[in-house]
Order: sequence, then structure tokens, then C-alpha cells
Amino acid sequence: MIAGLDGPSSPGQPNLAQMSQIMELHGNPTRSQLSTWNIPLEPAAGQPEQHTHAALRIYWNGAAWPAPAGLGISADGKKLALHTHAADAVVHFHKPPGHQPFTLRQILEVWGLPLKDDLFNGQPLVVWKNARIWTNGLDAAIPNKADLVVEIGASSKRDPLLAFDWKKIPLNSSN
Repeated sequence: MIAGLDGPSSPGQPNLAQMSQIMELHGNPTRSQLSTWNIPLEPAAGQPEQHTHAALRIYWNGAAWPAPAGLGISADGKKLALHTHAADAVVHFHKPPGHQPFTLRQILEVWGLPLKDDLFNGQPLVVWKNARIWTNGLDAAIPNKADLVVEIGASSKRDPLLAFDWKKIPLNSSN
């Protein structure tokens, strides 16, 4: 159950059934999707990589919409170099040498959240990075431990300056 999305939808905000349809696209990319996105697979163990993380929180008309566990991991266990392990807001990046840095647009693509003219579902996005509005946030490189907040539609009633608490998330070199 996703708080705020289980009842009738207000204009531009999906109800739980609509949300479920959209979210069926996440987390289990097919082999063809894995090869058509410009996102490599996670490098094999022992291969060189730059391993970083970002926190991503999305609010749609004020309701929290958490990134799902297993985003970017196929049913057969293949992992994109951009993925989630848990529904804890942490996105993991395993960038191979020579590959371009990852962007928020790529995360949303993998999630199955299509953008058209930089709008989602016809609604504008406001992207915050580390408590400041990030004007080029969809296509800029995501720095390590960036705290990203995306607001879609009406502003939420929460404080975008509320920082993500990295101390609550145990990170090590294997995840």
C-alpha cells in the first residue's frame, strides 16, 4: 500500500490501480530493455568500477512515491550498473571506466516513468539536489551521496530541505 494513493485519484494523481500499472514496468527489465538502454550491466566482480550512491525521493502531488526494491535487476538476476537493492531510497551506481556518469533521467527510464518534454504525466517536475533546486537535474551527472528530491505536480507539504540520513543505510563495497 502506498500512502496517499489508495483512494480516488485527484486530477493528475493516479489511484493505486493506475500506480500499479505504471509500476509493473519497474524492477524487472527484459533482456532487450537491458541492451537498448544506454546503461551497461554492473561490472563483474573484480572489474574496475566507480561505485557511488544517491538518495532519491519522489513526491507526486504531495504523496511519497518510493523507488522500489530491485529496480534495474532482471528476473534472471542481471543487474544494470544503476539499480536498487531495497525500497530505502538508495540508488546504487557501478560505473565502468569510460562510461558517462548516470543521470536522473536514466533512473526514471529504468523505473518505467516516461518523460515527455520533461513532463511526467503532463505535469512539471521540480528537482532538488542537496536542498537546492537543481535546474538541469534531469540530465546532469549525479554526484556521490547526492540527496535528490523530485516533486511532480502540486508541491508537497514536507520540507524539501529535510536531508536524507546516510547513517541509517549501511553501505559497503559489495552493494
